[in-house]
Amino acid sequence: MKNNSILTKKMLNIIGTQSETNKFRIHKENIIRFAESIQDYNPLYTNELQARKSTYGSLIAPPTFLRSCYAGPWKKSIDLPFYTSVDGGSEWEYFEPIRDGDEINVTATITDLYEKSGRKEQMLFQKKTITYINQFKSLVAKEENIGIFLEKHMHNEDKQNPQNMKVKSINPLQDSKNKIISYEDISIGMKLPTIIKNPNSQQLVKYAAASLEFPEIHYDIDYAKAAGLPGVLVQGSLKHAFLGQLITDWIGQNNILKKLSVSYRGMNITNEKLYCKGIISRKYIENNKKLVKCKIWIENDDKFKSTIGEAIIQIN
Repeated sequence: MKNNSILTKKMLNIIGTQSETNKFRIHKENIIRFAESIQDYNPLYTNELQARKSTYGSLIAPPTFLRSCYAGPWKKSIDLPFYTSVDGGSEWEYFEPIRDGDEINVTATITDLYEKSGRKEQMLFQKKTITYINQFKSLVAKEENIGIFLEKHMHNEDKQNPQNMKVKSINPLQDSKNKIISYEDISIGMKLPTIIKNPNSQQLVKYAAASLEFPEIHYDIDYAKAAGLPGVLVQGSLKHAFLGQLITDWIGQNNILKKLSVSYRGMNITNEKLYCKGIISRKYIENNKKLVKCKIWIENDDKFKSTIGEAIIQIN
């Protein structure tokens, strides 16, 4: 059988490469700007006075805030043959909340490189581990990320988006509303309160500035259409943030978001009304903890589910 592999020994030698460490000083203005860019006005993220009265004692960052903190350049040249890349997925574990005044040190390590054949082209998958360590040398979060490198630009007919993001939260980020959710009152099939988002181009630009993500397809209409897209695309990470808000709005301050997984099944463009919804799919006790699993998704007016996922919540 003919070997059509595009991987070379030189390419595989990048496994184990580390990045330089980037340092980020977290200021309350950064946290507030990020929360406002996703239109999540949780007082824990936006109201310093109320946040100080909470169990956290200060402003904390929303679950997806670390998207704005990135590792430094690779310590040696990374030469891959394909130019176009997309976020193929992330799995996060949170050990401590991110607070106003923290100094976060971000370092990445390439842990694997492999290939797959897509419907139309060959794809390279680069796996890396990213650590986030604060000024006390405590690991506050760890991310396992997969980047997908494509032979060609994505086109409008590419309905499947390869992004698949998972978040595991050990130390959750909760809102400051003192909601009381009784485990006994939760039943399978119960629906979460829907939140509605209608992201316009202004919000996408604000989010790009807050998250430091600047692909042109998310703010430049001419660039997006030249790439064969129907319009400016809503960032996948922004939709992920919307679903995170769906959960944190519901669980209140006393309960814990333990795990959040999101996968992207299609594109959304600006000024498209997005309905963030969820339903209880399971309730169970594990290690003496009362847990609830929710199916969550984003759909548009046509009932097309562009983003789906699951969440696991600990009810205290």
